[in-house]
Amino acid sequence: MNDTSYGPRSTAQWRECDPGARSGRLAAVVAVAARPAQGLMKIDATLQSLDLARHFVDPTGADHPPVAVLSYAPDGIVFWHVTGRVPLAQVAAAAKAWCGSRQRGTLYRGSASHCPAPQRGLTGAPVVLTYAISAYACTGRP
Repeated sequence: MNDTSYGPRSTAQWRECDPGARSGRLAAVVAVAARPAQGLMKIDATLQSLDLARHFVDPTGADHPPVAVLSYAPDGIVFWHVTGRVPLAQVAAAAKAWCGSRQRGTLYRGSASHCPAPQRGLTGAPVVLTYAISAYACTGRP
């Protein structure tokens, strides 16, 4: 997977796969409720090694992390994230920290989304997630 895997990026709001997707605030509440199980969950190793995990309310997942770094360089960073669990605001904060640690500003290059096949939730009802790839450039000025 790379930063073009979901097609061209756009700086406009992408389409959520499930119109009734959880808001960022509700996602944060769910994340707090899941905290006791975090020791058994997975987190992206690159996110940890770059010291960016602290910018996410809940960067852990049972099957796979809901946010991961796809690529990074001194001039930018690209994230993959599940939008219902990891809102764009959290990704932007991590990108700002990445660029800021290089004494550079941050420029949002856009996001692209993908709708995977529905999964079964705990109640058996289908759950439709939205996967996104969001890219940021580190600019010359902070």
